[in-house]
Amino acid sequence: SKHEGMSNVILEALSKGTIIICRDIKENREFLSNKKFVIYINKFDKKINYDMLKKKILLIIKKNKWNSLSNQAKSYSSNYSIVKRVIKIEKEFSSI
Repeated sequence: SKHEGMSNVILEALSKGTIIICRDIKENREFLSNKKFVIYINKFDKKINYDMLKKKILLIIKKNKWNSLSNQAKSYSSNYSIVKRVIKIEKEFSSI
């Protein structure tokens, strides 16, 4: 899509250690903070350049970075666990 909030699909994929391929939109950039485990697609491209995606994915594999990036993705997703969010909210309310 060209506009969206924090994508639950992206968050779920991160939790499984998946390299993310998504549109280069403000919301995705804010959420993913330009991490190395993300491949962005130009939001204005009407047709996806699959050759470009294939080259980027093969480069990740060739440089033997897939496992490292997968672990980074899993680690990043843990920042958004429901337990951590509840603890943070409880701390905020307990100080009131």
